[in-house]
Amino acid sequence: MPISLPIYSESYRPSSDWVKSITQKQVTLERLLPLDSILQNKIEKYLLIKQITHNLQLSDINVGEKNINILVEKEEYFDDSLAIVVKNFASAIRYINTLVNNATDKSKVILTSDLLRGLHALIFSGIDQKAGFYRETPGKSLTPTHQPIEPDFLPIIVDNALEWFNAESFRELHPLEQAWLVHLRVIDLQPFEQGNSRLARLVASLYAQRANLFSIIVNASEREFYTYAVNNALMMITQPGVELFARSVIQTYDEIFSIIEQNKL
Repeated sequence: MPISLPIYSESYRPSSDWVKSITQKQVTLERLLPLDSILQNKIEKYLLIKQITHNLQLSDINVGEKNINILVEKEEYFDDSLAIVVKNFASAIRYINTLVNNATDKSKVILTSDLLRGLHALIFSGIDQKAGFYRETPGKSLTPTHQPIEPDFLPIIVDNALEWFNAESFRELHPLEQAWLVHLRVIDLQPFEQGNSRLARLVASLYAQRANLFSIIVNASEREFYTYAVNNALMMITQPGVELFARSVIQTYDEIFSIIEQNKL
């Protein structure tokens, strides 16, 4: 059976080390604000390219940051399948960025079934005719004990999961714990025929961004540990995954600080 909710217990309390580290980096960044528009645009472009690159590489699409940068800027791309994949994912990232940045209260931005389907439709527009529609075929077992939900039950199970993700009790968790659990549940349920892991990593960032953290970008070099963390989480051991997300966000902060420092030279 799919994982029962809630999938959190006292044993998964966040490590004070990474929580303190992220809080300190948030404070450090706040002290550097405001940034001039040129530097801000440079950082946004850097994050976009990095998020696309590593998400696609984790999806076994081997393309480097240099090519991603070219494809994002490319005007004519309708006959280029890789460019479509890149453009689509860029559009989905920008959609989330705009949604969060335009919100009067970022913390009130929530993941709904319409948003989940809409993001999948953006990612697979022109690639999959069933983009944005829940799967109608059996899911794939990810571990020997994993049993994906039957297609007929997907709408109600997805809605139930999203309802819990929007509950006050869920908001008591650290944003990166929230992000990992949402990411895990999307992978577990496999709502769509393809691209569930890519979508899961994208929507996880929503929970970080609404808490004024940078996007969650799992480096492709962490593929082996990422797989290990997902497999453990499917057995209700969530700590490795949460700490992976924390490590990824901390790395992004350090990279952004480096960009800001270089801009001063």
